[in-house]
Order: sequence, then structure tokens, then C-alpha cells
Amino acid sequence: MPHERVVATRHAHSWVHKYIFPGGFVPSLDLIGEHACAAGLVPAGGGLSLRADYARTLHEWRARFIAARADVLGLGFDEVFVRLWELYLATSEAGFRSRQLDDRQLVFRRR
Repeated sequence: MPHERVVATRHAHSWVHKYIFPGGFVPSLDLIGEHACAAGLVPAGGGLSLRADYARTLHEWRARFIAARADVLGLGFDEVFVRLWELYLATSEAGFRSRQLDDRQLVFRRR
């Protein structure tokens, strides 16, 4: 997530925090770099963005989840649960497609 957005939303308590990932946090590359530096690590390469692949993955997960709706309900989950996860998967995909979210593979080395 862009650093400015992390700072602007750091005290927000969204539905994702409440229902999907309580205690979760999406750090910016700036924050990851700061913490890595404090731990004595330095970047060992540019890093690889998996954004496009992750957007496709989320799309597939949502399609399969929707196709398995009856099975999910049969396991005892209710419609609210199903709608929350459909919404989460769709908004996450949109976040990656709009370049507001990224999934990166980073490599660090000790100083």
C-alpha cells in the first residue's frame, strides 16, 4: 500500500479489520525498509512485484468460492459469511488491479 495511504488510514478500523483480519496491517515499502534497516538489514535487489499474478489469483479464488457456495453453506456458514468473503476477495482484487496494493518478494542481506 502506498505510504501516504498507510499513514492516512493507520487509525481506521475497517470491516476488513473487524471481520477478515483482526489485528492485520498492510505495511508500505517505506515501513518495511525502516524496520529492516533497524534490524540491520539492507536490500539485496530491487524486489519482484507479484501484483498482476495476485490479482488473477484473487479472481480465481472468488470464482471458485462462488461456485462452491452451496458447499460452504452446507458446512454451516451463513449468507453473511459468504457475502463478506465475496466482498473481501472482490475488493482485494480491485486493490491489486488499481495498483493500490502490491504483493512483493523482497530480499535483504545483513549489513
